[in-house]
Amino acid sequence: MDPLGLKCNDATPPQEGDRDYLVRDPSNLERSITDIDHIQDGVLWEEKSATNAGDVDRWVEKHVEGKMERYVEARPHLPGYEDAPIGMRFTEPGADPTFQAAVEQGMDRVRGRHPDVDFRTEWA
Repeated sequence: MDPLGLKCNDATPPQEGDRDYLVRDPSNLERSITDIDHIQDGVLWEEKSATNAGDVDRWVEKHVEGKMERYVEARPHLPGYEDAPIGMRFTEPGADPTFQAAVEQGMDRVRGRHPDVDFRTEWA
């Protein structure tokens, strides 16, 4: 566990059901790659409660595309999950249709950059 009490890859391998699993760069343990919000049914999930954003394009770039890229970078450091699907899960119902469309477009761009990865999107 890291000093904040999170499970992390330098101490404990990931397991089904883990939440807030920290992934550090093995070549530089001071560098955190990302945290995996939830490992469920073999999928590495990033969970968001957002239903809209002030600057949707900027939000999608940072919170969708940027986060998915970090999950791709993290996978090789997750024994048993090196080829796991990666998902973006929205936990609150009522997403604005424009916001939802922008998120889906962002996910499509990530899929285009990583055609070998199974990316998923789930809406409440």
